Amino acid sequence: MEKEIFDLYNKDKYIESLGEYENRTINNIKRTIKQAAEYEKLKQKCLYDWNIEEICTYYKTLNSASISYLRSVNSILSQYTMWCLRNGIVKDSLNHFKEITLEMYKNCINNQRVKSQIIKRNDLISNIDVLLSNPSDKFLMLAIFEGLKGSNFDELTNLNTDSFFKKDSILYVKTNNRITEISEKLYNYAIEASERYTYDGLGELGSQQNGKAIKLCDNIGISIIKDYTNVKSQDDFRRGRRIYVRFKKLCERFELSGKMNVKDLYESGRIDYITKIANAKGISKKEVLKNESELIYKKYTEKYNYPEYVMKYADYLTD
Repeated sequence: MEKEIFDLYNKDKYIESLGEYENRTINNIKRTIKQAAEYEKLKQKCLYDWNIEEICTYYKTLNSASISYLRSVNSILSQYTMWCLRNGIVKDSLNHFKEITLEMYKNCINNQRVKSQIIKRNDLISNIDVLLSNPSDKFLMLAIFEGLKGSNFDELTNLNTDSFFKKDSILYVKTNNRITEISEKLYNYAIEASERYTYDGLGELGSQQNGKAIKLCDNIGISIIKDYTNVKSQDDFRRGRRIYVRFKKLCERFELSGKMNVKDLYESGRIDYITKIANAKGISKKEVLKNESELIYKKYTEKYNYPEYVMKYADYLTD
């Protein structure tokens, strides 16, 4: 019976047919198909025989706040269903995954999760100043909010005091690949962090080494986010990973573990920036998002899809 429901034979044959793909891609496909097993069991049918209503109900069970994620899942399940169609397995000979629309995705995301993941600038700074004792932690949180991240945090790993400058009363930071405007608050955190050579953890709830402040070292001039003295590897990739691990610990300190990730904080900042542009130009936030994309990309370099973005963050883009 289990074989009839889950059709393990054909799933294995499909995975075998993907031999030209990278292992990471194949693992993602396996994981996505396996994830549907519980719902297949509930419906007593293989996923390639689901109708539109069943597909949408399944997507709701994923409890996702991301339309892009649901689209990715849909693409994988659709490709598997197309393979089954070519092999004459699908009962009604239709791929209903291809019929899922943007509006359907919107109705499947968890809007409450979206709301819990967005934080306003004033709330972030208030929490930073109250909850965090280490200036480099304060800098890290606000830097991501202001669009500084890059690939594997490479915009943050090599920042030092020489990276910052002022022109026409406006503060800028020069990263590996670009120059972008920053706030005075972020600059102040950076200077304070550059002058600290001990890491006090996360305040009273943070861990400390042997009950003492942890010593930090400087390998790139007067750096902003320093490493511990006992860290051997100083290449950018590993330094970036250590920054990511630190960010996750900071989310725990904010009691946001599982509720906020790097992208959420980044998008919170982008929405704040969109709001500022809208107020300055006297236009709507949606107009900014649609017509001022080049201006937005100068500060927040990750691309966005306009219709998806408007749907996901509709509550924050209403004037």
